[in-house]
Amino acid sequence: MGLKKSVFLFSGFGTQFDSMGENLYSSDEVFKNYMDQLDVIAIDISGKSVIEDFFDKKSSNIKHDLFSTLTMLYMVQYSLAEMYIEKGVEPDCLMGFSLGETVAASVSMILDPSDIISLFFSEAQVLSHYSFETETLFVYKSSEFIDDHPELFENSQVICNYSSSHSIISIPKDKELFFIRSLKEEGIISYKMPINIPFHTTGIADLYDSLFPLFEKLRMQKGKIPVISTLADHDKIQPSAEYFWNVICQRICFSEKLKEISDPDIFFIDCSPASACSNYVKYNKISNKCFSSPFYQKSNHKINDLNITKLINDIKTYQGKEY
Repeated sequence: MGLKKSVFLFSGFGTQFDSMGENLYSSDEVFKNYMDQLDVIAIDISGKSVIEDFFDKKSSNIKHDLFSTLTMLYMVQYSLAEMYIEKGVEPDCLMGFSLGETVAASVSMILDPSDIISLFFSEAQVLSHYSFETETLFVYKSSEFIDDHPELFENSQVICNYSSSHSIISIPKDKELFFIRSLKEEGIISYKMPINIPFHTTGIADLYDSLFPLFEKLRMQKGKIPVISTLADHDKIQPSAEYFWNVICQRICFSEKLKEISDPDIFFIDCSPASACSNYVKYNKISNKCFSSPFYQKSNHKINDLNITKLINDIKTYQGKEY
């Protein structure tokens, strides 16, 4: 029997939480080194430490700005992937949705980390000039149901078909209570997500003239590891400004692509905060093995060298490697 193939998974904006990665940062030197290297880039670009912003207990209840949030989401996932690779768990393929696609592209060396963090900084500056009156809901209904019931979902846009019975939608902020009340009356469960920037909707696409020039500054190369695209009309990431612009504008097809690549010889390694990608695998009833990321939302859930060593060894054993 040959080795099983591993696919690293990365998530996007909305999967963040305060102090994400802090436990691993304080317990694993490899992860810490990568985080510190990226934070130096963030400081050079923005003048502030993203690590301090997220790990400072005094600011734990403060809403983080867009640049810090995007950059920290990128940093923890990129650093975890590089930690795995340095410890002998190498991916056969990479896959991410939304911001997670830029993480996958940089782990593959298609994009340079400094370019990505610079992009986030410029992106946040542009978006700060706009007031987006939108909110995001997780709805316990499929996108097909939403399309078939325009009377319930008027003025909404589907961001992501999360599974065959769950969707993520963008709605007008002033209609939030109306949506939640109307859906509840129909027996439909929904809850608000921490996303108020209309990524993957016409709200962002309409800002092409302001935002697209930022993507044209990205330096790109072919890449070292295959990266699966989560755009509907692509199989693999294309190293172009137009492609990465579409990543933040078009609907996310992560669930559909997960199903397409499901194979008995493939297993997943979730590099996302809060096990976001593992939840996609679970909700879509995909039978492939998925190792959850060693990030915990509860600060009292400690990580140590033994935890990490066991996780690495478990992955290698499952893959069929000697260690």
